[in-house]
Amino acid sequence: MKKKNNGFTLVELMAVIVILAVIVLIAFNRIKNVLKKNNEDTIVANANVFVKAVNESASTSRITENFEDGGYEIQALFDMGLSLSGTKPIGGGIIIRDGVVYSGCLEYDSGFAEIKNEVVSYTKECVFIPAGSYVVFAYTGDVQTYKVLLTGKYKIELWGARGGNSLDTNNPSIGGNGGYTSGVIQLNEGDTLYIYVGGKGIDSNLNSDILPGGFNGGGASSNTTYADTRLSASGGGSTDVRLVNGNWNDSSSLASRIMVASGGGGAAVFRGYYNAGAAGGLTGLDGATGNSSHLAHGATQTSGGSNSRNTIYNGSFGKGGDGHTASNTYIGGGGGSGYYGGAAGSDYGSAGAGGSSYISGYTGCVAITSSTDTTPKSGCTNGTTDKSCSIHYSNKSFDEAIIKSGNESMPTFDGSSTMIGNSDNGYAKITYIE
Repeated sequence: MKKKNNGFTLVELMAVIVILAVIVLIAFNRIKNVLKKNNEDTIVANANVFVKAVNESASTSRITENFEDGGYEIQALFDMGLSLSGTKPIGGGIIIRDGVVYSGCLEYDSGFAEIKNEVVSYTKECVFIPAGSYVVFAYTGDVQTYKVLLTGKYKIELWGARGGNSLDTNNPSIGGNGGYTSGVIQLNEGDTLYIYVGGKGIDSNLNSDILPGGFNGGGASSNTTYADTRLSASGGGSTDVRLVNGNWNDSSSLASRIMVASGGGGAAVFRGYYNAGAAGGLTGLDGATGNSSHLAHGATQTSGGSNSRNTIYNGSFGKGGDGHTASNTYIGGGGGSGYYGGAAGSDYGSAGAGGSSYISGYTGCVAITSSTDTTPKSGCTNGTTDKSCSIHYSNKSFDEAIIKSGNESMPTFDGSSTMIGNSDNGYAKITYIE
């Protein structure tokens, strides 16, 4: 008897379809990967041609930043003899100096060619920082993080915060202005810096008995009134750069500071009107007082500022002195923070003193011994002539270092002008140089 042929069953047909789909998918992925690899190879090859041509043809020192196809800078390179086969870059940015391509990005129709140390590689996202680019850090009351994306030289500028004003209606007393520091440092890709921006001291008021100091070490003050005239303000916080994260007063974090711009002391009013000491350079400025036995002294490179009346008002490493006792019997302005903090005033309307500033690599500064030992480096109790005394234990240091006290002229935050001290919260700015 003849066998009837009914063809494929539905199950068999479905199995064939699935197998064909798998084969097509595998083939598609392989083709896609080949095309992707060819595209990446083309991008890298074209970038290598670009770099080679630039290195051979460009002879003048120049920096090209964010260019677009046909823009002056990239077109100038083609005018100097650059020839490029294949896809022409449509944008990006590179750094060229003396005819040598150092780093940057070249954007193609698809993907980026990343240039580092004249080696070109393909990357989905290419990091490029044009020379002169900067990041700013305003006051937030907490630590902020800066991640280094490109190896090179960076300029770091810091402004410490001012101390609080004493707002007596007859004759207000003025808090000390914050200081300024700057310097150029070599940083490597992957480095992380921790930025602590100081808060300004709190102006006197009638709403609180004790006024806390500005963030990052400003000294507190008592705000107890005496016949409505006894009014003291708290000290300003310093602004600093650290290598170790942590709470502002964490000992290992404080020890890791490589640059500090000090804060100003808090003002006071009682039996007179007394302005606070400004933030210091190597040494903080003293606070004014109506009685020399209550004078608050500015901080130095190796110790906190001292108070003539009692050591409880002295400043310390990273902290301004507090201008009150447990009983609030003696009342004065809080000390400004800094590398070391200024002393607080103790009575008779004594105003707080300014803290000291610090830069690793600045002759006159005195570095600490280690992350666990804040005593001065051996043989460096006086660092005024020995630059090595200033170098931080991490060996990170700055060139072109500048320190300005709060009563000196310094750049404004945007760099467009100058001002005498910083009369606000602290500030920080990091600029990529090359």
